[in-house]
Amino acid sequence: MHANRFKVVAGMTITLPVVSVKPFWDSQYEPLLGALVDSYQRLLAATANCNSGLCLQSAGDLEANLRLLEQSITLQFQPADVLGAQENTERHLHAWHDRTQDYLRHKAAEKKDLMVLVAKTAESVGERDQKYNWNLKAQPSGSKTSPNWKTSPECVPA
Repeated sequence: MHANRFKVVAGMTITLPVVSVKPFWDSQYEPLLGALVDSYQRLLAATANCNSGLCLQSAGDLEANLRLLEQSITLQFQPADVLGAQENTERHLHAWHDRTQDYLRHKAAEKKDLMVLVAKTAESVGERDQKYNWNLKAQPSGSKTSPNWKTSPECVPA
């Protein structure tokens, strides 16, 4: 057992005994460590499969990057390596998130523009129909200006 020193903000130094857990870790917890590494690898693989399949247009290299991270994680990883893998995973997922968000915003704007165009077209057709309907109702039924379909030369068979 050896002493480790921790400095407190007030300027006082506190000395505490530190017990190494390495002998216990090596023997008792190695299966647990292996299971945790395997679980983390499977989580990365599942994330790569699910996220890259959600939006193919924005997936980019997400799946490949997560697969590389998955393969790089081993039982010989050091704590700094684990933190680096976590940061890389988060960086790749955030980049994918941003690309997907931009893509979906662009698609939503396209759909909105299309809906506005359809609405304006429907409004224009409706106005034209009302105009023609009003013109037909304004003419009297026996009017000389209305065509006589039975005697019109265009309608008489040759």
